[in-house]
Amino acid sequence: MSEREEKLKRLAEAELLKEAKAGAARAEVSGPTGWKKCTLRPTNKRFLQNTILQTIASNKTNRSKIKAEKGESNSPKPCKKLKKG
Repeated sequence: MSEREEKLKRLAEAELLKEAKAGAARAEVSGPTGWKKCTLRPTNKRFLQNTILQTIASNKTNRSKIKAEKGESNSPKPCKKLKKG
């Protein structure tokens, strides 16, 4: 075997040992099912981030439209005096 093949074989063995150790640690915590890898797909973080940003932008736009329709401004309104009676 060439030196390159030996190096590749050592890396593969190291990766398998690393995975086996991680599985053993999971098995100690959760029993035999700890050997199974998680079946859930990873979160699509780019989609999540874009969704949150668009929601925030949409909420800001909707708030400003509602304020414009009501004729409200950003300045505080004076308090109304209560009538005694």
